[in-house]
Amino acid sequence: MRRALTLLTALATIPLGAKAYADEAHARRVLVGGAPDDPVVMRLSKELGALGFETVRGGPLEGCARSAVVTAALDAQAIAAACSSVDQVGVWTSEGSTFRLRDVVVAAEGGAETLAVRAAEVTRATIALRESEETEPKEPPVPVLTADDKPPARDAVTPAPTKPLPRYAPLVSGSVGISTLLGIDVSVASVSGELAIGVLRRLAVAARIEYPLEDRELTRNSTDVAVAPAFAGLSAVLPVTDASSFIIPRFGAGAGVVWVRATHRGGETFGSTGLVSSTPAGGDATVVSPAVFASAGLSMRVGGPLRVGTDGLLGATASRVVVRDRGTPVAFYGVPFGALALRVELMFP
Repeated sequence: MRRALTLLTALATIPLGAKAYADEAHARRVLVGGAPDDPVVMRLSKELGALGFETVRGGPLEGCARSAVVTAALDAQAIAAACSSVDQVGVWTSEGSTFRLRDVVVAAEGGAETLAVRAAEVTRATIALRESEETEPKEPPVPVLTADDKPPARDAVTPAPTKPLPRYAPLVSGSVGISTLLGIDVSVASVSGELAIGVLRRLAVAARIEYPLEDRELTRNSTDVAVAPAFAGLSAVLPVTDASSFIIPRFGAGAGVVWVRATHRGGETFGSTGLVSSTPAGGDATVVSPAVFASAGLSMRVGGPLRVGTDGLLGATASRVVVRDRGTPVAFYGVPFGALALRVELMFP
């Protein structure tokens, strides 16, 4: 009878001992999260095991998202969790029915091995701090700010490198096309060319020429006169958008010269004033006058450095150019004058 009572007592104490052993194991269980091929995860599991903790693998845990970490740690009945995400390890400890992010260990010199050792030591210290807090007298709860879905990334505390300011004026650009030189009495088709060089981030200097492709035939007093105006100038150009934009509006202003060539077709003499000159019958004369002008244009990218541009020019000469036949005015030019151009452009920003 005594042997039977002893056997029954021993059998009754087995479940109690197993439960005590399970509770002790849970009190030292740590969930380790992260990608299976992450070297930090494998090394971290070994380090925690060497410190006397039981480790449980949790998988990637959605990139260490808070909801995934809390769910996996509760299912594993762990008291803490360490989750590796890229080059940092978040350390969590249980707090009632949830888990709280206590620390984030960031990679430094030494690579994965150093990060894993540091994370294991932080985990051990965090668990010890939690246990000491549980043994201290309870005080009224204080609201605690919880972390977001993911541990803070290093970029959140490390200033991002400053990007260089965009360049508006191109380093160099050249264009050529056709245009129309406009005047009060004379308008001719011309070839238009422009070369621009960026001198500042937002300022370019451009040289421009409008050279006639034809003469304009005028008949006055039974006399035929062919007139051909031309223009060349230098201007400052201000692009509105940066040089990599699809469409670039531009505005400019500058100074140059206008010259008008007049050829007599009929056998009488004629003169031109502004700068006065005369020629024998059948000859020609050229008058030159300084001018100022303003321009506005639009450039559109086709592909790579190739663009298509259009612009307009409005200016005035210092003195009006007058073509006269035997004292009678034949044509006026220069106050004002203008040009409309369409050009193909190569631009290197």
